[in-house]
Amino acid sequence: MDSNNDTQEITCKRCQDLNLKEFNKAGHKSLNVTLGEVRLGALNRCIGCKLLANAVAHYSSRWAHLGLGEVNQVTITLDTLLSSLRFRVSIRWPSENGEESQIYLQILAENNGDIPFDGFDIAHPPASSPASSNCLACIKDWLDSCDADHEDCKPDALSPFQKPRRLLRLEKGEVDPVVTLVDAQGIDSTYTALSHCWGSTNIPKTTSMCVDQYMLEGLPFSILTKTFRDAIDVTLRLQIQYIWIDSLCIVQDDRQDWMNECPKMGNIYGGAYLVIAATVAEEGALGFYTDRPPFYRFRFETSNGFCVRAVSVGYHGPLSFSTSRSQWGLDCSSGI
Repeated sequence: MDSNNDTQEITCKRCQDLNLKEFNKAGHKSLNVTLGEVRLGALNRCIGCKLLANAVAHYSSRWAHLGLGEVNQVTITLDTLLSSLRFRVSIRWPSENGEESQIYLQILAENNGDIPFDGFDIAHPPASSPASSNCLACIKDWLDSCDADHEDCKPDALSPFQKPRRLLRLEKGEVDPVVTLVDAQGIDSTYTALSHCWGSTNIPKTTSMCVDQYMLEGLPFSILTKTFRDAIDVTLRLQIQYIWIDSLCIVQDDRQDWMNECPKMGNIYGGAYLVIAATVAEEGALGFYTDRPPFYRFRFETSNGFCVRAVSVGYHGPLSFSTSRSQWGLDCSSGI
């Protein structure tokens, strides 16, 4: 099938051969087809119907209560997105309480040659762990792109921001990193900043009793939470020497230090080369190096037999992450 042929005749009336150009030329805004119809099309060797049938198969437990004879109550809708020549796939079915349930799917090919339709996105599979070398390489690529192409992201553009009074200097040690609290005045190097949820547990803090010790001898690595350790690891692996962490860089029992540093929150985060948002960690002990659940993948038999993923698209509100729910997070974000 050549989906780039504008004069191609549609061979499957159920799925329109997933030919986006023909789909738009026919004036469709959306195409509705039942699960029963695409299963029948798949049996008749329509690869478009087969793709849709395979994509939704992983989620079949959600409408299992309907029974095998009621699959025509499951409706698959393909909408064209106005912003791009892409399909949006949604599935609707009657739930057990009589109301209608719905999920959205992204159907993603993993390479340009994986799927013979132009209406679905191409995306490499995400790394299973944010600590993986692939994930770090992706971060480096993004940072390099910012440095090269985005005027507001270049290190020179960060200089007008007010600097924090203190930073944590990071050095590789024989076993654990060496973390030392330092005066940031006169330091022109870039730094990362950690945005995190303090949680209900007692996290390490710099106080007037230990600030001098932390500046002279460094911080005992053993007292740091997993979130702090993960952020330090990311920073070092990106070859950045400094990080700012609020509980450690502000003297927590010094009111004057608070009064001096709090008005600079927007500048501190805005002037950071990279802000590390530990959104998944509601407690410091959890960290953000957590493995992701595996994505649903299936083999789609084209002439090359490549992999395709169907991913359920969830929705979260703008303030649903733990870091955004904290009052400190709101205070910080309001200044940036």
